[in-house]
Order: sequence, then C-alpha cells, then structure tokens
Amino acid sequence: MKRLICNRIKTWLFVLSMTFSMLFLPGCSDPYAARLPVNSKLTMGEVEKISAKLEPADQDVFRRWAERQTRGGSFGGEGTAPTVKIALLNQAEFDARMKIELAAANAQKAEADRIAREREKEARDKQAQLAQIATRRAEVDAEIRKQFDAHAIGYELRPLTNSYGEIVGKQFVFKLKLANKSLKNLVGAAGWVSVTDVFGADLGSYPMRIEPKMKPGQSIDYFAVMDYDYSNPKHYAITQTASLRIHWFFESVAFQDGTNIDYRTIASENGRVVPTKPQPQKGVVM
Repeated sequence: MKRLICNRIKTWLFVLSMTFSMLFLPGCSDPYAARLPVNSKLTMGEVEKISAKLEPADQDVFRRWAERQTRGGSFGGEGTAPTVKIALLNQAEFDARMKIELAAANAQKAEADRIAREREKEARDKQAQLAQIATRRAEVDAEIRKQFDAHAIGYELRPLTNSYGEIVGKQFVFKLKLANKSLKNLVGAAGWVSVTDVFGADLGSYPMRIEPKMKPGQSIDYFAVMDYDYSNPKHYAITQTASLRIHWFFESVAFQDGTNIDYRTIASENGRVVPTKPQPQKGVVM
C-alpha cells in the first residue's frame, strides 16, 4: 500500500512538471505559439532554448526582448507577451520606435551642428570685418596725423552750475595742444579719446568733436569738454586717478575751404595709404 502511494505521487509530480513545461516553455510543434511566464522573466538557459527553435532572423530579436524584460525596459503602452510571437511583435515595435527616436536625435544633432557652424562662420566673418575696419581706421588716423595732431596736456573736473549758481552736474575739461600741420585753415576735428591710468587700466573711450580755428602751421591750446556721467563707473574711476594717459584716435578733420580728410577721401593702393583728392562739401565753414 505504501509503495502504491509513492508510485502515484511520483506519477502526479511527473504529470505536473510536464504540464508546467507545456504552459511556459516551447513544448508544442509551433515554437512561436509557446507560452511565456506571466512576468516575462526567463533564465538565460530558457532564452537560449526558446531561441534555438526560432528562425535565425528571429533569434536575436527574441534575445533582445528577453534582455529588455530583465532590465525592465518596456515602452509606453507595451502589453504583456503571453507567447513568443507576441514577444517578437513587441520587440519589433520597440526597435521601430528606437529607430525613429535615433533618427530624430541624429537630425536634431545635425541641425545643432549646422547652426554651430553658421555661428562660427558669422563670428569669423565679423572678426575679419572688424579687423578690416580697424585697419582702415588706422590708415585714416595715420593720414590725418600728417596734417593735424592733438595731445592732452592736462584735465580737471569742474562743477556745472545753473543761472542761480546751483551745482547741477560736473564736466571733465581736457586741455589739449593742437597743431595744424597742413597748408590750409583748419576748423574741426573728430575722433575718439581713449583714457587709461598710468598702469594701463582702461578708463573708457569717448567720442570727441572739437571746432578750433587754426591757420596753417599754427599750434594752440584748446579746452575740450565732456559731461560727467554719475552712472558710469569709469567716469568715477577717472576722478580717483591722479595721472591719466590720453590717446586721440582721429577719424576726420575739416578745413575752412569745405574739404575733409576721412575714410571717404582716403584710398588704399597696393597696401599703401594715399590721399585722394578732397571732395568739397556744401558750404564753407567760416
């Protein structure tokens, strides 16, 4: 009796194990219809056993699906895979989505690279343009200095008062030594004044226009005025500096006969700066 019971238990366990295999492992004639565990988790051995019965093109697809299930890499809306066929379909959709996302990412990167190249080119072009402008301005300044020169020999900060004697502001007053080296009466000059302290710290560059009346060969002292800007930290820094270094960069000079020297009247010929014939302007400054 005891032996009979043991044999029946063994028979029952054998049937149960075979049923489990039929449910979760490929035991039927169609490997694509083989049932998979509900949680989609398979051991490496189980994955290889299933893959071996699939078409060669599907084997790697199934392995990728199983590996993705192991690390929990489902895509949005992905359902369960009760059979091998459904698992392959799910992986095919996942691969298609990844391909689309990769193509979009590559397109985005290509567009970003294109924009970056355009910006780099624009920066290079702008730098080249600025260098060209700087060279041109230096040519103009050098040509003007053959006819006119200016040196700052001192400055002071003066209060600015209204008609009631009330202080309403301040002005920088720069004392300049001007020299007309041309053969014509000079009536104006324009350019930029760059200011530094004795250690070379930049204290700003400021546009400056003056209208002296100077005969050919004449040198005079001239006072140029610039309003003090309370909101400009560089203006404040100037007031805290005992000694300044001031450099004038010329852009134009005007003569009493109506002619000027500026970028419009100077041409570059074979890399050498030569003055063109001055073009008279309407009217003559008196």
